[in-house]
Amino acid sequence: LEKAKEIAKKKIDQVQKITNQERIDMHYNLAVIYDKNGMYEDSEREYLKCLRLDPQDADVYYNLAILYDDKLNRNLEAIEYYRKYLEIHPKGEESAKVREWMLLAEQESRIGAEMR
Repeated sequence: LEKAKEIAKKKIDQVQKITNQERIDMHYNLAVIYDKNGMYEDSEREYLKCLRLDPQDADVYYNLAILYDDKLNRNLEAIEYYRKYLEIHPKGEESAKVREWMLLAEQESRIGAEMR
């Protein structure tokens, strides 16, 4: 009986993991669609839902940082999400670019958005 309970628990955990990934994918895809259609606040909301489901998703931090930096002009939040991306992927493909963008966002936040 104990062995059966253990097996059932493992199966339930596997199903929940798959279900969570499907939810993450759904919210991520919605965020991308909203972004492409200029619905930036909706995009932000969907990305944040992804992070609630998986707080270690580097791609979401990356996209949120770009959203804040390029579309919403919210540099301090962009910097925060660039940092979180780098914590997860310090040597990822985009890391050098992200460090550069982070510096630009920091400079812009000091000088002001009139740099754009």
